[in-house]
Amino acid sequence: MHKLSIRCVARSEDAITLFAERNGDFADFIIGCSSYFDAINAEIANPKYEYCLLLHDDVVLPINFSSTIQDLITRLNEEWPNWAVAGNAGVAAFKFGSDVENIVRFLEDPHGGPNVRGGDVPCVTIDGNMMLLNTKAMREKRIEVPKWKGFQLYDIVLCLEVLRGGRAVIAVPELTCFHLSGGDQKSFDQAVESQTFKDYLTKTIKVDYFVSLNGIIRRQLCDWRSHSGSLDPVRAALFNAAIGREKQMLNIVISAPPPSMSFKRRALLAGVYFVLRDPTRYGMHASRLSALMKSDGIRGVKKYLRSNGNTKLTFPK
Repeated sequence: MHKLSIRCVARSEDAITLFAERNGDFADFIIGCSSYFDAINAEIANPKYEYCLLLHDDVVLPINFSSTIQDLITRLNEEWPNWAVAGNAGVAAFKFGSDVENIVRFLEDPHGGPNVRGGDVPCVTIDGNMMLLNTKAMREKRIEVPKWKGFQLYDIVLCLEVLRGGRAVIAVPELTCFHLSGGDQKSFDQAVESQTFKDYLTKTIKVDYFVSLNGIIRRQLCDWRSHSGSLDPVRAALFNAAIGREKQMLNIVISAPPPSMSFKRRALLAGVYFVLRDPTRYGMHASRLSALMKSDGIRGVKKYLRSNGNTKLTFPK
């Protein structure tokens, strides 16, 4: 069993009662807190635990969620060794899907339901309704959030600090839940426009803007001499997530077949690209592929293909 604390930041005694009715005796409550930032820092600094699940008081959890979290921590440590924060919705570090967007959702809330099935996604930021923190890793990197008051921007700032500290932010399907609140866009917009947050971005990021679940967040225009930020959130999200993972070989083949090449030969050449790295994976042995190439009369394939030399393939002379 992992050393895990489960904390629910509750707004009132009534909120605690409602949470217990929905989810049972699942979490310890933090009540009377004036700052989500303080709650995050307190959990990071607590040496008794290595992980912390921070929850809003208006989430509805799936059954057997305690065992799900324990299994998830084990899986994250194996598959994403450099992770520090995991959530159920966020802004991915790349665009995907039929709509070509970078918003990933594994939850149900007033804005809608899940938009992707399965698969972990490295993110720039995640939503704060549920956050699984690798507090041990964050202590090792001395990651903490600013000592601000209030209940806006804490999730975004936490993710930026994690990325700046060299750790990864991941959205995972195991943290799915129903979130009863759609958030307060007006309060979010006011917080984004605060001078404190603007100054923070100037000292933190080097890009002009980044995307959040609540919209685009822009860094204020300033003299370059006062702009000391060094973080590119998207690049850091991808780079940090890759640290510690098993390396994969990727061959990218760029070809410009002569216009005189027949359609059949062009199609065969395209097929060669896919089997070039690992022919048996695609159901075709190298010897069979070589014979097929000979039978079609392709003589200049080697001229148009470029590999890393690891592919055991016999080309016709």
